[in-house]
Amino acid sequence: MDAPAGVHGKAINKMLLRVDTLVLPVLPSPIDMRACNRYLSELLASGRVSKYQTRIGIVANRVKEQTRVYHELEAYLGHLKIPFITHLRESQNYIRSAEKGLAIFELAPSQAYKDVILWDPLLEWLKI
Repeated sequence: MDAPAGVHGKAINKMLLRVDTLVLPVLPSPIDMRACNRYLSELLASGRVSKYQTRIGIVANRVKEQTRVYHELEAYLGHLKIPFITHLRESQNYIRSAEKGLAIFELAPSQAYKDVILWDPLLEWLKI
């Protein structure tokens, strides 16, 4: 399920009843880090999360690896009590694959290798 970012209050609990695992993407920006902090506070207050009925993991999304803001995001996520699973690069491969109606895994390995390997920690965490 791809839930909208604006899910709050009772809607969070209703959503969590439908999932056993939640992957939370966070963009490398101060605005997104603050929003993530508020959202995580609500999620962690949920009975399903506090009773370990729903697991939560975080993925840094659209990352430019050598930027200061990404390193700030890494530091922020590293201090949370929620697993920081991996990061996904800001890459034209996602646009190329979407334009062709393909998954990134279906692009030529020589073209998409740097992006595909970043998915391994998430797939392993999800046990896929």
